[in-house]
Amino acid sequence: MEKKVCEHCRCTFFPSRSNQKFCTNQTCRRSRKRQWQSKKVRTDKDYLAAQKEVHARWLEKNPDYYRNYRKRNPAYTRRNQLQQRVRNRCRRGVRSSQLREKIAKMEAKRPVVTGIYQFLAVGPDGDLIAKMDASYVQLTELQTLTICGP
Repeated sequence: MEKKVCEHCRCTFFPSRSNQKFCTNQTCRRSRKRQWQSKKVRTDKDYLAAQKEVHARWLEKNPDYYRNYRKRNPAYTRRNQLQQRVRNRCRRGVRSSQLREKIAKMEAKRPVVTGIYQFLAVGPDGDLIAKMDASYVQLTELQTLTICGP
């Protein structure tokens, strides 16, 4: 048989059968299985139900898995929380223009002005506290989040 190009890693390989599309590399085999499983879940309702049942049984044996995972991966957890808020708003049909109207504080509507700012220590009475060292920070807007359209 002639060489083929692996659909995952794009390397050439000699297939062991005519319909082989992935090489024997471990990551490519995993990719092939994920692709097959994804299609199977979309097209076979019995397979989907069986997968859900297997996951539920595994979860009964490992009840703290997700709680521990979130503790070990705080950046993932924070990113997921932000994305879930966006998904929830989209599901409720809330547009970004409607969100802007719900902001109660007028100063919260103002955009962030990129620049360098100085932090000054202020006491509870509003008076400046004398400090030898001043802290400077630079604020830069990294991205603007668009939620569910205009």
